[in-house]
Formats: sequence, structure tokens, C-alpha cells
Amino acid sequence: MGRSKQEKPPKKAGGTARQLRVKLKKIMKASLVRVTQDKTAKMWWTMHGYHQYLYMRRCVRLVGWPSDVRFSSLAAHKKPTLDTLHSRWRRRLLRFELITPEEAFKNSRHPERVVPGVEYEEGTPHQGRDDIKKSRFDKKTGLPVSSRRKLRLKGATSKKIIEQ
Repeated sequence: MGRSKQEKPPKKAGGTARQLRVKLKKIMKASLVRVTQDKTAKMWWTMHGYHQYLYMRRCVRLVGWPSDVRFSSLAAHKKPTLDTLHSRWRRRLLRFELITPEEAFKNSRHPERVVPGVEYEEGTPHQGRDDIKKSRFDKKTGLPVSSRRKLRLKGATSKKIIEQ
């Protein structure tokens, strides 16, 4: 029993960007394992992680990252950027290279020098909402959206003396 001509094959979850992301991760992992000769090697996408675990510990750097693309997790990039990275990888413009221990030592205190791509802006972490413990108001009625926390006013609800 085959499909009728009008039925289309089901699309894979996540679309082409997700598939490209998965493909890039697998390719990069395989290349990193091949270069370091360590099956446990993995890619780190933060400035601190890249510097400490790839650059310093494994003496590996990523060469050919586009200068206009911020160095961050592949999940943060859209399909056009992923296409660019994938095409650079296929043409061997983007690759892992071993570095000398002397070069690693020279940049041991400067992680911002070794991160590829656009200058990495660490910034402050997300601080959360600034209106915590303040009432939010409904635009139409002007009343608080959530009422105050209801506190027990009577004290304990169980009996003070438990009979057996």
C-alpha cells in the first residue's frame, strides 16, 4: 500500500534549521574527537568554557568562525547563519586546529582574545522581573490582577490536644 499522489511525506519536527543544527553538532563533535584523540572531548559555547576546556586544557582552537557572527550556542542562531557555518565547514574554512602549549600559556589570562567571532559581550546575567512583590494591574479595570497572598489568620487548624 503506497501513498496516494496527493499525500505529502510528513515533515520532520523542527524543520530544516533544527536538522542543520544537529548535523553541525555531530560534524563538529567528530572533528573535535579526531583532532584531540579523546572521545570525551566536547564543544563549549561560552567564553569561559571555550577558553578553559578547549583552548587551555585540550590546546585546540576553532579557526574560521565568521567575524560578523557572535560566538554562542548553535541554538541561538537562525537558519541563514547556520547555513553559513555549515558551508564554511564543508569548504574547510571552519575547522579545529591544535595550538602549542606556549601559545595557550600566552593567552591563559585573556579569554576574550581567543574566542572567535564578534567581540564577546559577557554583560550581566538576567536579573528577573523588576516588579516582584508589586501588584500588576489590569488595563481595563485598573484592579490588581492577582489578589494578595492569603495568610492564615486563625493559627493552626489541627486540635491542640490529640486524643488516642
